Amino acid sequence: MSIFYRLFIPDLFPQYDKAVYLDADTIICDDIANLYDTEIGENMFASCPDLSIRYMPLLQKYIKECQGILPAEKYINNGVIVFNMKAFRDKHFVDKFYYLMDKYHFDNVDPDQAYMNEICEDKIYHLPKEWDAMPNESIPEFENPKIV
Repeated sequence: MSIFYRLFIPDLFPQYDKAVYLDADTIICDDIANLYDTEIGENMFASCPDLSIRYMPLLQKYIKECQGILPAEKYINNGVIVFNMKAFRDKHFVDKFYYLMDKYHFDNVDPDQAYMNEICEDKIYHLPKEWDAMPNESIPEFENPKIV
């Protein structure tokens, strides 16, 4: 259940309009203020594409056929998030999340990430991959990662 906590950050901190969320297993290699200062416009949040899914045919099929996210390269990894907290609240993200959670009952590898991708699909700012250089044996290491 703890993986869903990040989805409630905008509602838990109504006094803030912007925030950065990082998974606990991250290493910061750059000034985090540079990430915070990223201009994401009216998008609900910013994250990096999930590069690992390119090497997981079953997950790519799920993303395309079940979620309808095309191309699958648009699918983000939510271990690093810049929240537009005001947009999350204004667009009633939590209500949509509860609705989908109640309507569809199925197990998933990354349910929190899947809901963020589904609900916000056209309102996601895609950060440069260096902001979430998740190790993967299928791709070469990044030269100058900002977050690993």
